[in-house]
Amino acid sequence: MDSSRSTSSSPTMASPRPSADAAPRKSASSPDPSPANRPGENSVSAEPKHKTRSSPALKPPVSYLRLVWEFILVLAFLPFHFVLFALVPSKRWRRSWTLLEASMMPAVKRIMGAMDLCGFKISARRTDKEPSRWWLRVRYGVEFEWVEGLRGDFVQGVVDDKEVQPAERVGMYSWRRKNAPSSSAGHREGDGLVGLYLHGGAYTHNSAHPGASSSSIPSKLFKKQPRFSSMHTAEYRLLPDYPVPAALQDAAAVYLSLLRRGIRGEQIVLLGDSSGGHLALALTRWIKDTFASGKTSGDGWTLEQPAGLVLFSPWADPSHSFLGHTPDSYIPRKNSCDYLFEVGAFRLHLVSSLLGSHPESFVKSPYMSPGAADVPSGTFATFPPCFVHYGTGERCQEEGERLVRNLRRDGVRVEVVVTEDTPHDLLLLEMIWNKKQIKQIWDGAVDFVQTL
Repeated sequence: MDSSRSTSSSPTMASPRPSADAAPRKSASSPDPSPANRPGENSVSAEPKHKTRSSPALKPPVSYLRLVWEFILVLAFLPFHFVLFALVPSKRWRRSWTLLEASMMPAVKRIMGAMDLCGFKISARRTDKEPSRWWLRVRYGVEFEWVEGLRGDFVQGVVDDKEVQPAERVGMYSWRRKNAPSSSAGHREGDGLVGLYLHGGAYTHNSAHPGASSSSIPSKLFKKQPRFSSMHTAEYRLLPDYPVPAALQDAAAVYLSLLRRGIRGEQIVLLGDSSGGHLALALTRWIKDTFASGKTSGDGWTLEQPAGLVLFSPWADPSHSFLGHTPDSYIPRKNSCDYLFEVGAFRLHLVSSLLGSHPESFVKSPYMSPGAADVPSGTFATFPPCFVHYGTGERCQEEGERLVRNLRRDGVRVEVVVTEDTPHDLLLLEMIWNKKQIKQIWDGAVDFVQTL
């Protein structure tokens, strides 16, 4: 598990150093000279600017000492929990969990909580730094390239922000079949499906790099579903330096780069886990809104919506984390057995960082909270088919259920796999979880893609 120390005010990550070719962002509390002109916010332009909260994370050297102490506790309690849950199965957090699952979950939960509490990130990388292309080919069989950032008339709507400018370039990693030609601007994928994966990690952790823990998802799905001729991942910018709409700008840039190569929208499948699922939904909405605005084509290519979405444990309702606006009035999500760090001050700071300079009401936007209970009817009209997985033991269960209801209400074809008593983003725990439930998820995703 890769980690590094945060030097920012984020509770969960060390922010990537801003790219030299990216315009600097003003402070989230800086006054906006023309808030009424920000696209997508006309209805709330009179609201005061949202102010980002200071991080509740521990600071050095206390954070280092606390992290060491937490790892000592992990090692100490592992054998204790193993013996306890073996002798007294009723003490397991979920009765259906195997001995291995029950023994490992307290350790996973403590590690994840310690990383957030101490302000460390997991598997994240500098988004402006190029990796070793030779090592990527030798170690992972993956290609890396820079694609042009979002430009011109496509910088409109929610991605047009005076304080968060599009990056000059965005990193993209690609898996290809062995007999496929090398990547180039003129490369065409034929009739095969093309995956675009957006990694999870609460917009703070993880990376598109194939060595990141979350990259096991696109890598394995690419191997399991032969209809994919290629699989790509977008190295989008992370919090706290780059709030909304930075990640969406980068994801849109990679999506458009695929269209410029002659790949049709009906070939592209968007995939994402956790916050990556949230970003995939936002990207689909941006494509829909941009097309509706009349911007339908570029130089020799046409803007088209993707063939479908594959969402694993999508974080679909950040507005729930912002209900009370103060830690004292925060309402925790159900399923406390999940490993996600659910402390009011930290969750509020996360969503606060995500909003950046946007007004607080923006958290209720369909771009931000598509799984909220009060999403208007018709919000998902014309969305492509979706596959959604969530577990009944995870913090995102209820918002996953609401997302599915919202999609189906608007006529979207949705295939759902629900795994009993499983924690968040189960595919990341594949090494310790029972193979039957893991297989259930993979089979559901593979079968769904087969129908596209």
